[in-house]
Amino acid sequence: MDKNYILESENIKEIHVKYPEKFLIPTEEVTAMGKSYTLENVQEVHMQFPRTFIIPTEEEIEDLKIDDLVKLIFCLPEETDNDCRAERMWVQITEISEDGFSGILDNEPYYIQNLHSGDLITFQKKHIAAIFIRGKSVIDESKFAVITLRALEHREVNWAYHTDDLGDEQDSGWTLGYGGEDESYWEDVNNTTVISLEEAMSFEPRLLEVFTGGADAYYYDADKNKFIAEEK
Repeated sequence: MDKNYILESENIKEIHVKYPEKFLIPTEEVTAMGKSYTLENVQEVHMQFPRTFIIPTEEEIEDLKIDDLVKLIFCLPEETDNDCRAERMWVQITEISEDGFSGILDNEPYYIQNLHSGDLITFQKKHIAAIFIRGKSVIDESKFAVITLRALEHREVNWAYHTDDLGDEQDSGWTLGYGGEDESYWEDVNNTTVISLEEAMSFEPRLLEVFTGGADAYYYDADKNKFIAEEK
């Protein structure tokens, strides 16, 4: 390894990239001894999966204040036996500065043994996966929607419409489809099933915009990466 290069360079990450086996550096998130987790850079994940991994906007983060709750993703060093790779937990903000945020962990971890509810957590904008908005109206996620098997198999919804003609009190009135389901497809009752709104949003999180939007029909616009309400 060229020692002069190391002395002259101020970017140790560049050195690590060039000599990964000889020049080791701590991960970006680990700044203290004894931590058995790293915080997920959710902005990077969102860039890779903008449709299915939604994070707060820059404006929403700028509006954060002391005592607000934010969700962070605490990544484990390795997957557990049941394939868990991270714990998603809430942190109550206690300090906001130019360098980032500090807060108190509001959950008791299940897998991370040396971290406990009440511990101080330091983090940055890039780690904020969700914001808890007090007083925000929520939907009953236990209600069900009709979904085509095509949408369920692809785990992708591209259109949705709502009716007030409900079958029972657990019926949300929503029907969800993938696209291309013609009349003959709908004639076969075996081509549809029911799904809870919670499960539907687990693989298509932007459906929250649909379920709370107030319109009766939506289609997904890939260019805008959002559901658009159809005009009547």
